[in-house]
Amino acid sequence: MSNLALDPDFARVLALLPAPPPQPTTALSLRAQITAGFNPILTSYTVPPSVTETIIHIPIPASPGTTIALHRLTPTTPTSSSPTAAVVYAHGGGMIAGAAAHARPALVPLVLATSATFYSVEYRLAPEHPFPTPVEDVYTALEWVRDHAADQNIDPARIALVGDSAGGGLAAGAALMTRDRHFAPPVAKLVLIYPMLDDRTSIAADHPLAAQPMIWTDASNKLAWAAYLGDEDRTRGHVSPYAAPARAGSFAGLPRTYIDCGGLDLFRDENLAFAAGLAAANVEVEVHLYPGVGHGFDFLAPGTPVARAAAENRLWALKRL
Repeated sequence: MSNLALDPDFARVLALLPAPPPQPTTALSLRAQITAGFNPILTSYTVPPSVTETIIHIPIPASPGTTIALHRLTPTTPTSSSPTAAVVYAHGGGMIAGAAAHARPALVPLVLATSATFYSVEYRLAPEHPFPTPVEDVYTALEWVRDHAADQNIDPARIALVGDSAGGGLAAGAALMTRDRHFAPPVAKLVLIYPMLDDRTSIAADHPLAAQPMIWTDASNKLAWAAYLGDEDRTRGHVSPYAAPARAGSFAGLPRTYIDCGGLDLFRDENLAFAAGLAAANVEVEVHLYPGVGHGFDFLAPGTPVARAAAENRLWALKRL
């Protein structure tokens, strides 16, 4: 018998939300639903004067003539002239939706609290751009930040890869690339916020988690993975760990890692398994599992005690770059 239950503060917020729309049946209809949820952020949020946002277009070496945008966020008044730490950030959205600008409300407080330079990556989306394009875009952004460390006034030995949800999966995939491609200096830290790591995740209708309210459902997860993996041969398990990092044969050599997740999140078990794999490989790992909340709990209920606790823990992780 399960004793899983909603956190009371989280439950009160959920009760105020409108009923969820019908489950989409295609990746593009799922994108439209996600976009409708994110759009209020774009229309209502303004970057404060204390933070300066600059959009940088960087080339994609493997695709001449193609560029992607980095949204660079820095304190308007730097606290020091010394090189800063840097964060390369990948937004959520199931690899099929979302935009770099959607991360502004989450990143601005971190910019001010850490004085680091943040780069939110406008990676290309599936299904138009399936694997490996999104994760290669994040890796390219990381390379660009490292290669331009001097003119960006950042310390190349203090660069973190950070992502939430699908972006967490992309950050983890890019971290595996840095290990295997001998990226130097190595990434200083990997911060994964309820990351999407394993295309094999599935829950039955009678699973205790299935009875809980879910912003990201098992059906949505399957649609998103199918769109992202494209022609990858999933039937024989031939899925690259750069696409689904949980499939990595070894976690040795990855950066120090922070992971957090809600106890009612579809990604709970894959996140805990990933953390256990890191620990078994003697990679420093910090894990937080928040009872009674689901996927995107901080987005849905930012003022609740559990969301504030998560924000404090993430900030502490980033301050230790």
